[in-house]
Amino acid sequence: MKKFVVLLFLPLLLFSCKWGKKNALIKTWQAVGIDNPQMDSFFAFNQACLDTMGKGHSPNQNKEIYGTGNIDSLRHSLQVQLDSARYIQLTAVKNTTFTFRDDSVAVTSFSGALDSSKWYFDEEGALVLDEMAEKGSGSKVVMNVVTLNDTVLRLKFAEGKSKSTVTFRPEPK
Repeated sequence: MKKFVVLLFLPLLLFSCKWGKKNALIKTWQAVGIDNPQMDSFFAFNQACLDTMGKGHSPNQNKEIYGTGNIDSLRHSLQVQLDSARYIQLTAVKNTTFTFRDDSVAVTSFSGALDSSKWYFDEEGALVLDEMAEKGSGSKVVMNVVTLNDTVLRLKFAEGKSKSTVTFRPEPK
């Protein structure tokens, strides 16, 4: 009899957990940060190259290697470009919002460009943004929910070989 009662209430328990997760997600979330080891490595590598550029070479060697003997100006110009790329990436993250509505539509805003898709949790508990279900065409993005509570949403996803974890906070009302 106990086994029957457990089996009877197990689906109800699983459904209620999924329902609680859905309710916690329904709001507008503002991106506040990104963790991407590949991107971090890219910036660190390029910074190291800039920091050592032209060191240990004579001005003639630098002119031959880099096309200029004025390495300080070249390094400064490249540093501005690298800093600009970092700023653009950070700005893009901070200008991203996800609005999850209770009708299972997600409205995403990437620096003001709006898009919508159906959203749902799959069998493994991953969050799926499915444009095909919403519009009949488009893509499906699957993200693992690392953290979901009233104050933080962390989503992990892969794009090619690059893996990112984006942290969101509820948008102030």
